[in-house]
Amino acid sequence: MTTVDDNLLQAAAFRRLYPEQYYDKFINQGTRPDGRPLATCRTATIGLGPISSTDASSLIKIGNSSVLVGLKYDIESSNGSSSSSFLRFKVEFSPFFCPDYHLKGRNPELVGCIAERIRHVFTSNGVLDSTQLIVANGKARWVITVSIYVLEHDGCLLDAVVLGVSSALLCSKIPAAKFTKEGRIQRLSTSNSSKSTSDTVVEGKALRLSAVPLGLSFAMYKESLLVDPVLEEEELGSDSISIVIDGQRNIYGLFKTGIQEANSNLIRKCIEAAHLRHRELLALITQAVENHLEESEDDE
Repeated sequence: MTTVDDNLLQAAAFRRLYPEQYYDKFINQGTRPDGRPLATCRTATIGLGPISSTDASSLIKIGNSSVLVGLKYDIESSNGSSSSSFLRFKVEFSPFFCPDYHLKGRNPELVGCIAERIRHVFTSNGVLDSTQLIVANGKARWVITVSIYVLEHDGCLLDAVVLGVSSALLCSKIPAAKFTKEGRIQRLSTSNSSKSTSDTVVEGKALRLSAVPLGLSFAMYKESLLVDPVLEEEELGSDSISIVIDGQRNIYGLFKTGIQEANSNLIRKCIEAAHLRHRELLALITQAVENHLEESEDDE
């Protein structure tokens, strides 16, 4: 007698041995193994302030993909560096970031790809006006170090990272600083809040973004376009497309890998889907930031 457990084991074995045939059974019916229609995104959640040792932080989940982002402000003397150096990114992966971590290990190509793309999105498109980070008439500046830690990767990793960085930046505040008569520049915190009458204080202020970039990724599985694919769908697909846009459909990044040439109709379709996803995610960010500010005021 065949039990339910036996059927599940047989289905799991068939899926692992013949993944394309397994997926074909679902795709031909306009659905996927996780129950989503081809054009439906997974649920996203945003948690702000999970790391108390940072100046701002966020915990993002898109389906089973999860990313932790922390921001740290450091003040340093200006040395004529380009504006892109105001934002510095570090990407790390958990040792168990995906189901086959023992085969894939720490993938340096994936780390480099995410770091390069996130740097392009946030430093090459005017998202952050670096002049607001300059203090003392250009004698010093704030540098923001963005640490990205991938906890679990189950597809659309760039989307989760962009959402995490945008969320953390939006809830961050440029710290206050003081300039002593000796010419020293210090961050003004509770531990060094004492100041003499000759000290000059620059008050802290909210960081302003000119736009909120958010992303959506796609996978081409044979003739079908899968929106917000899981990792298995990305690996089975012949091509992948990731689009990062703002609320006005301005493109901050369009990244494609694969063998097929993307036609204009396909790109337009992806942009429209990304725009709808942007509206959904921006509403989540707005609510998360409001809740975070209310909690911060209650703590004070």
